[in-house]
Amino acid sequence: MIHAMMPSMIAALSGLPLSGTLFEDDWDTVCGLGKWNVQNGSAVNKWETGTALGTCCAYISNDGGTSAAYTASSSSTTYIYFDVTLPTNVDTINLNFDWRCDGENGGGFTSYDFGFVGIAKTTYTPSGSFPSGNTSRERIGATSNDGKFNKSYNSGGWSNEDITLSTTNEFVNAGEDVRFIFGWSNDGSVGDNPGFSIDNVILTFQGTPTPPSSGVVQLGTPGTSASGTLGIAPFAVAYDYSFAAWIIEASELSSVGGTADIESLELYMGLMADSTYLMFSQRIYMAHIGSKSTWLGSIPTVGLGSESLSNTTYVKTNFTQSYATADENDWFKFNFDNSFPWNGTDNIVIWWENRDGTYNFGGPTFNIQNKSGSVAYKRADSSYPTGSCSTDTERPIMKLNYT
Repeated sequence: MIHAMMPSMIAALSGLPLSGTLFEDDWDTVCGLGKWNVQNGSAVNKWETGTALGTCCAYISNDGGTSAAYTASSSSTTYIYFDVTLPTNVDTINLNFDWRCDGENGGGFTSYDFGFVGIAKTTYTPSGSFPSGNTSRERIGATSNDGKFNKSYNSGGWSNEDITLSTTNEFVNAGEDVRFIFGWSNDGSVGDNPGFSIDNVILTFQGTPTPPSSGVVQLGTPGTSASGTLGIAPFAVAYDYSFAAWIIEASELSSVGGTADIESLELYMGLMADSTYLMFSQRIYMAHIGSKSTWLGSIPTVGLGSESLSNTTYVKTNFTQSYATADENDWFKFNFDNSFPWNGTDNIVIWWENRDGTYNFGGPTFNIQNKSGSVAYKRADSSYPTGSCSTDTERPIMKLNYT
């Protein structure tokens, strides 16, 4: 793994820097790919460096870098990528680079000859011309052309791409490793030279001046899968629609030591039958709630309209989420759009509205712990459920990240 900036380098500075460069390569000093991981395989069209386009840069070549030409009749998918560790106070990152590419364009994400740029977990090894919306990797840039860098995204010659991502992006997490991928794909028919060519690549960050203290509370130990295949909480994959709510008692959060803003939720994902699974129209809410005995006595209703709630917060708004087998047996993080202000004394209820409108038995399962009477749920087909819920013991194992 190649790291352009390690945490020890950041810590060595006096305080946390508010901005800085995480990675840079303009190929002016060294004309080579020594800063990059290269994945060319046996493809005819490979990533090389050379001066075929003027000063040294990186480009797709079919002759070892002598020319910036690719063989259109030989299908290829190749990559170069680098990894960095994001600072612990990161707020935004900016990826800027010059590029040119003619290739061949078509409708959709995979047609036909194009460059692409991605952000990914460092556990992901590049494969295929991956589309957006996957939890282990995502295309970035060239948004008006389905993430494809070719002549349909510029008018020829060199162009500049400037991409800014904030910590609302699931891959931009303070103190964590992240991978940036530059890829090329051509379908083996026709196309125009040059292929994807890049120069002056620089990744920078902006940080928060005074990072707040933070912590995490883990409730439950991974290892117990939900019973059956229908699912209860957080959602039921075998139904068009589902509602699930679960209580966290204040005593379980004693380690927080007072008030806190809960910024994200992590659930431990088990196995799934399909290789990928996409869910639309998902919503997460949090609120303060009374005792669990009151909950059990009143029989909760969908939306918790019969409950005595306060500080109800729409923490993650109407979102689409993709799951993949690469995420199995690991923590799956949901970064909130709006943090929940826990008052330090009351119980908390989390409820999840699955308004997707379709179902598939191949979706993800989540590890659970048995907590008597802590879960309320209702599932339905054709329309979103209403009325009284059922109660259950299978509460998801979770982490709450707070500041």
